[in-house]
Amino acid sequence: MRSEDVAAETVPDNSPGTVVTSGRARRTWLVVFWLGVAAVYVWAAVQQKNDVNLSATAGGQYPYLVAAELMAKEGGERYYGDRNRMPLYPALLSIVHTDHWDEFVDRASWFAIISSTLALVGLGVVFHRCLPTVSAAALLLVAAFIVFLDKASFVQAELLYYSLLLASWLSLCRVFIRPSVARGAAAGLLAGVTFLAKASALPMLVAFVAVAAVAVAVLAYRAFRRPAAMTGGASRTWSTLALSSLVVVAVFGIVVYPYCSDSKARFGRYFYNVNSTFFMWCDSWDQAKGLADRHALDDAFPRESDERLPSAATYWQTHTTRQIARRLTAGFGTLSGRAVRNPYFKYIVVMVAFCVVIAARRRRDRYPIGHGGWVVATFSLLLGVGYSCAYAWYAQVAFGERFVLSLVLPTLFALLWLASKLAAASPPVRMGRRSV
Repeated sequence: MRSEDVAAETVPDNSPGTVVTSGRARRTWLVVFWLGVAAVYVWAAVQQKNDVNLSATAGGQYPYLVAAELMAKEGGERYYGDRNRMPLYPALLSIVHTDHWDEFVDRASWFAIISSTLALVGLGVVFHRCLPTVSAAALLLVAAFIVFLDKASFVQAELLYYSLLLASWLSLCRVFIRPSVARGAAAGLLAGVTFLAKASALPMLVAFVAVAAVAVAVLAYRAFRRPAAMTGGASRTWSTLALSSLVVVAVFGIVVYPYCSDSKARFGRYFYNVNSTFFMWCDSWDQAKGLADRHALDDAFPRESDERLPSAATYWQTHTTRQIARRLTAGFGTLSGRAVRNPYFKYIVVMVAFCVVIAARRRRDRYPIGHGGWVVATFSLLLGVGYSCAYAWYAQVAFGERFVLSLVLPTLFALLWLASKLAAASPPVRMGRRSV
């Protein structure tokens, strides 16, 4: 039980003029509060379903509905999707499939509402375990009413992906902080499931492997260079981290192997995705659409000379450094412009300012990050910068709110966690006779 959940003061029942406040009563009110929040969220999602989400083609729902229908009819082991959308969400959606289209669309919308509510419950548990109570509550409210609600009744994989991405990131961070085979297996499982929800999760695993390799090399060098200065546990950290990282990759490979082996058989590549393979190397959506119109990209790899197909190699050969820089600059302008206009931006600004203020007051002999923290910070920063660059690059072809929203929860979580650690290492603020 957390200290703030314990009663501030407990007095006998016969004491006049006092109010008995117990931890049980406080927990009861918290349960009532969160049930009320859940009711408001579900009510708003249902209103959205009835008043806004009036067409199966709205919001990019139709391809997921078609994929779920094909999976229900052909079986998930035979149909893995169109290599533009990953198979996890359609596979889950196929559970509520029915032969009557309108009824299926209605069921799918209810499935989206219920699954998003359950995802928020899971996020709430994670937030409560990792953050102070007030911070966890604030982040959960932001997740529910700013990130999730706008898509709550729409049949899309984004909300599932946002939840899994955050969970995968946190589990990979735990491998860096306290490496073990069990944590590595859990992180690999989560990373694999996240990849099956959205192919955008693959760069996270690549970043993890790169940072883990460097961390293992540095720790091993220190252990062999100065063995006398390393304690028994510290001297074995590099080998434990190496083993845990290998377990992450192995479990990830086991989870995604059925999908990737099918990609290899049909397209000649284990990690084939229409967007990352072709579209992101186009100069515009018209060029990408023209390529899709000429070839059935979801059926087979195009039979066209490599010089005519968009790819990273051909892009670097046909574009100058100035053109590449201009594309990135314009993309970051689109990315930042979209972020500034949305309500979550003010929370990020406030939290950054708050961290800066309390960091300036922190006692210099107290370090808030702890063991493995700098590796986690490097990994997280690499993810943030890498995903931002990728989204900025792709903005010239297509851009939507879903790109920016995928970074909101991890960013706010990291800022709230850092603020709590900085505050714990900072002297209290005096306010009259009280200190905060």
